[in-house]
Parts: sequence; structure tokens; C-alpha cells
Amino acid sequence: MPEYLEFIFTFGAQSGPRDLRFSGFREQITRASPATAMPWLSRSGNQLQLCYNLKGVTLKTTNPSNTKIDEWSIRQAAVHHQFDLSKGTTVWITTKGNKDLQQRYKELTGTEGRPEDRDFTTTESSLRASLATHLMYARWATDGWRWYLRWLEAVIEQNSADAVIVPRGEGRGQQHYSPYDIQDLQYWEDKVHETVMVLEANHDVLGSLRRFYADLQAAGELKNCQNHVHWFDTRLNNVMDDFRMQISRARLLATIIKNRKSLISQHFQGQSAERSERLAQSMEREAIVMRIVTIVTLIYLPATFVSTSSSTKIRTMANLDTAHSRITLSKDGCK
Repeated sequence: MPEYLEFIFTFGAQSGPRDLRFSGFREQITRASPATAMPWLSRSGNQLQLCYNLKGVTLKTTNPSNTKIDEWSIRQAAVHHQFDLSKGTTVWITTKGNKDLQQRYKELTGTEGRPEDRDFTTTESSLRASLATHLMYARWATDGWRWYLRWLEAVIEQNSADAVIVPRGEGRGQQHYSPYDIQDLQYWEDKVHETVMVLEANHDVLGSLRRFYADLQAAGELKNCQNHVHWFDTRLNNVMDDFRMQISRARLLATIIKNRKSLISQHFQGQSAERSERLAQSMEREAIVMRIVTIVTLIYLPATFVSTSSSTKIRTMANLDTAHSRITLSKDGCK
């Protein structure tokens, strides 16, 4: 299928996850014709083709001293499947960044696996083995999400629990918040929304895969395979239920982050109001001190002024009397 190239283009050398928001399911049914039949390859030309991608999450590195900086990686897997409805021949093409799925497929079809999962003797048994392979991919996509969400919950609890449980008020030891706290919670909220989007994409892809085989069975394309399709439908529905549970869990976490971000924002505004109130009280005390100084000045300034003025005149008159006496004595002496 040419559409499979769309899923392959998301792979390659990259510094971070790319096209995480891209998911899809493509299907195609080809009828037998001289152009599509290849008898030498046991291909009748009457075949179904489908391709899709799923995303799993893996823990890359851990830090025992600070779980917040643990590194998780959301990884994609692109699957192409072709099944001959007449001959039962099967083709699988799987693209992934490592050999995880290859090892799982070897375990599925190896000697330790169930005999029905590696039985390709008839068209019906080949279909049963193909459905088991689809289930293997679906279960791989569910691995790790429970622990990833648990890690996100622990990080959010560590960063924002004090905003809820620590009492606030006068005389209490309070945690001071800054714009960084709101920015940090916004980062984690974006991570949780991304998780919700990926989980919903996986759920939708598996739903499309389930409907595809159910429609084939209803149309009579899968003869004598009703039990196999029913078994596949039941098992795949269990996987989808797990995804629905994880989606609800992630949405609840996103709501908790949103509420705590709003609460921290209120605490931050309250801190600003408290600082403004303390500044106003300080200015009020300074104003009272200035009034007292002004009153004291008004009381003592007139007396000080009078005292200063009076002392200056008396000294001047005394000087004048002394000078006059000296002049009089001088005159008497002349006489």
C-alpha cells in the first residue's frame, strides 16, 4: 500500500519525538484479476491490505534522587499487513526504532508460544494467527502507559500538593509562589494533554481495526472464521477498555492540574495583595510619625523663635549701653 509511506516518514534521525499527533488506519481490499494474481507466490490476488500506527511509552532513564527528571519516550510503530483471502498467505512489514516487536513476534510464533498462533496450514488458521499478531501489537501499545501516568501523578503531587494541604493565613508558615510555579504546571498540563491525545489515537486505531474485521465477517468475506473473529473482537475490546480507563485517568489528571494552577495563581495574587497591604501599613506608620514630628515642631518652633529673637536684641542693647558709657566717660575725662 502506498499509504504506508505516510507512516514511515515519521521515522528517522531526530532530536525529539516527531509527528506524535499523526495517527491513522488505512485499508484496501483487492479482488482477484490477472494483474494482481501471482500463482508462483501463492497469491490469488483476492487479498486484504491494511496499515496503521500505534504508540507506546518506555522509561529511558531514572534518577533515584529526583523522579521528576526521569526520562520517558513515546515511541511509534508502523504496521503493514497483507492477507490472501483465498490462499492464506501473509505478509507483515513492521517499522520501529528497535527490535522490541521483532522479539515479541518470535516469542509469539516460537516453540514456547501457543500452537494456534503459529499454525498456517489452512486459510482459517492463517487468519487466526494474523489476528493474534494484531493483538500482540495492541498489547504492546498498552504497555507502559499505566506507569507513565503514575509517574506524572507523582510529579504533579510533588509540585503542587502544598497549594492544597498547607494552611494559609496570618501567623502561619506559608510557601511563597512565583510565576515559575504556574509556568511549570502549564508544562506538565501540556504533557498530560499530549498523553490524552496519544491514548485516544491508539483507541481509535484499534476501533477501526476491530470494525474492519467485523465488516468483513458481516459481508461474508471470512468464511468459516466466525469464531476467530469473535475471539479477536473480545480480546481487542479488552485492550480498548484498558485504553479508555487510561484516557479517563489522564483527563482527571489534566483537570487536577488546571485546578491547582488556578489555586496557585490565586495564592500568588494573594501574596501580591499581602505585600501591598504591608507596604500600605508601613506608609501609614511613617505618616503618623511625620504628623507627630510636625506637631512637636509647631509647638516648640514659636518659643524657639521668640527666644532666639529676644536674646539677640538684649545682646545688642547691652553692647550699645557699653559703648555709650565709654563715650560718656571719655567726655568727662576731657572735661
